[in-house]
Amino acid sequence: MAIHHQVSFIARLASDPELRVMPSGAYALTLRMPVNESYEGRDGHVEETTWYEVEFFGEGASRIEKRAYLKGDTLFVQGQPSAPRIYPKRDGTTGVSIRVKFAQVARVSARSGGESAPVEEPAEGLAPARNGHAAPPPTDDEQVF
Repeated sequence: MAIHHQVSFIARLASDPELRVMPSGAYALTLRMPVNESYEGRDGHVEETTWYEVEFFGEGASRIEKRAYLKGDTLFVQGQPSAPRIYPKRDGTTGVSIRVKFAQVARVSARSGGESAPVEEPAEGLAPARNGHAAPPPTDDEQVF
């Protein structure tokens, strides 16, 4: 049995999806999403942000692009993370960015105050929850890719 490291999170899109064409002619699409964490540390209240870059290639990029996600939409994401990338921020502190591949994505809610496509049916591998929003798949050993 193969073991896969997976992450699941719900976050808002920080910008509209970035669609680009690779030198091979294949499409690539990136969703940028911050996840904030706050806790009480030794020196008081601490807030940290981890940036996720959810990447789709080829046919997957085309399918996600057609869903018309927009900045501010809240999405559920599940996929395989890369090793964290540590980078210097403008304020002198360090930031963390993680790429996620082989992802499943479903819109939880559209951005408020703007136009966006309606909440779609859950992506393959995601089950509808009782409240009509996408819910994570059952926690068994099945792969959702």
